[in-house]
Amino acid sequence: MILVTGNYEPVGMTPFLYLPEMLKTITLRRCANVFFAFLNYIFLRLGLKAPFKTHAITISLELSSVCNLNCPECACGTGKINRQPQFMLPETATAIIKAHSRYAFIAQLFFQGEPMMNPHWATIANQCRASKLFTIINTNGHFLTDSNIVKLIKFDINRLIVSIDGIDSATYEKYRRGGSLEKVISGAKKLAQQKKIYRKKNPEIVFQTLVNKHTESQLNDYKSFAKKNGADSVRKKSMQLYDRTPENLIFWLPTNTQYQRYNSSKRPIRKTGCFRVLSVALYTTNGALIPCCFDKAAKFNLGNVEQNAWFGDTRKTFIQNLFSLKTANPEICNYCTEF
Repeated sequence: MILVTGNYEPVGMTPFLYLPEMLKTITLRRCANVFFAFLNYIFLRLGLKAPFKTHAITISLELSSVCNLNCPECACGTGKINRQPQFMLPETATAIIKAHSRYAFIAQLFFQGEPMMNPHWATIANQCRASKLFTIINTNGHFLTDSNIVKLIKFDINRLIVSIDGIDSATYEKYRRGGSLEKVISGAKKLAQQKKIYRKKNPEIVFQTLVNKHTESQLNDYKSFAKKNGADSVRKKSMQLYDRTPENLIFWLPTNTQYQRYNSSKRPIRKTGCFRVLSVALYTTNGALIPCCFDKAAKFNLGNVEQNAWFGDTRKTFIQNLFSLKTANPEICNYCTEF
């Protein structure tokens, strides 16, 4: 496994335009929490106990565990999620936001499934913005209706990531099975137009592409494609593959190793510990806290917000085992880009 970046690249605009939005989330309490979280990470890497009680820097809320698409390497699209398909309830989200918002900077309203299928997505997003959290939604773009566009602008969502894998329908539909590139582009253009009409810079519209063998040849044209269709920036992301048979690797892996998340090496995964598990509180639709976004099947249920799971014994034990040289990595670490 090799590290793959997923940096945001501006499209025809200054990359610092949205920096003030992040600066608005800064408080002394939140900054101190980040500092002590990094100290805890250093202590754990040295084989010592974490001395400080720190909170999540980012909260991730899975608004939906269902989706309208059938993407072939997505846990949700292929039916590999073994928990009950559902939407997160507003009261569940409220409890999570209340528990973490004093210390967290960022709210990510996505995990598995399509978040904008949740009928309460705008209510939950508005709560995050009211708590001064930098709020991000990742969508497949098929629900950018007129009413949802108004809500995105009205509630001042900071960033909307739209997954568009390919600049033509034939390429796009190889992965986004059941999707319509034309429909997604139409919604993105409408959102960009409404931003201009209302003179709003939020949400930042990000076009995100999975880099695979089929999209790789289009990367040089992706920025111009994105700019033409209303995006403010683009993001290139490597693919996570569940099916690692030689045939499937050949079908999906790009030739440029910079964008390969996997290689043919059989070497063991390096044991280094993980900052993500110390900084991100990820809750599934039913309110269960799980270690990180690579636990897509929610195998490691650490408890819920009512149980104060972030500071619970189950999470503490998981972290101790993760940083210990005496225990093997959990299976979910095999998919992680931090190792």
